[in-house]
This record gives sequence, C-alpha cells and structure tokens, in this order.
Amino acid sequence: SDFVGIGTSNYSSAFKFGVNGNSYFTDFVGIGMTNLNTGYKLAVDGGILCEEVKVIANVPSSDYVFEKDYNLRPLAEVEAYVAENKHLPEVPSAKEFKEKGYKVGDMDDLLLRKIEELTLYIIEQQKQIDELQQQLQK
Repeated sequence: SDFVGIGTSNYSSAFKFGVNGNSYFTDFVGIGMTNLNTGYKLAVDGGILCEEVKVIANVPSSDYVFEKDYNLRPLAEVEAYVAENKHLPEVPSAKEFKEKGYKVGDMDDLLLRKIEELTLYIIEQQKQIDELQQQLQK
C-alpha cells in the first residue's frame, strides 16, 4: 500500500498519510501542490473544510472610525465614486479580488470599517429624520 501511518494501524485506503497524535513540521507543507515556494507554511491546491478558523494576527482595528476626527466621506462623494468605479472606496474591485486574492484579516478589518461607517451614516440620518419630525409637529 502507498499508505504511511505514524503511530496508527487504523487507516482508510482513501488516505495516503495518517498520524495518530501530534505532528510537527519544521518547513512548508503542501497538499496537492508541486511547488512549495509559495511563501506560506501551508499551501493547499483545493478547498479546505474545517470547523473554525481563528485569526490571531492582523485582526480588525477599525474602532478609530468612531473617533471625533475621523474623516467620514460625504454620501454624495461615495455615490459619485461608486457610479464611476462600480465598487466602494478603499474596497478592491471584483477583478482585483480575482487576480490577487485577499488576506482574511485585512478583509475583516475593511468590512468592519465599512459597517462602522454605515452605522455613522445611519445615526446622522436618524438625527435628520428626528429634526424633520419635530419641525412637522410645530
């Protein structure tokens, strides 16, 4: 058989390598890869199925959006940018995503920043609605 088992005699013919216990690799690991010069410790040619992914570095830090000196773009400026570029400011285009991919931590940060900006726009719109309602009641 082409199976390699370490510390196990319990294996399936569907697997070529099995480890029962902890494993430590000092270099790169490639699954379905012929070129391991990717710059990453783990490279997989294909999908990855897992229960959870925890990112511990490069995590979102967008709370600065709520600082008083944050420069929130006027909605008219955002509208003009979207009309011209067909994507949000600071967000890569679909073409860029397809060509370059993205880092999960960077994308989480960018999406959180956009959600926080949306929250600020909604708060401002609610203030305007409340003011208009007060004027109507006079």
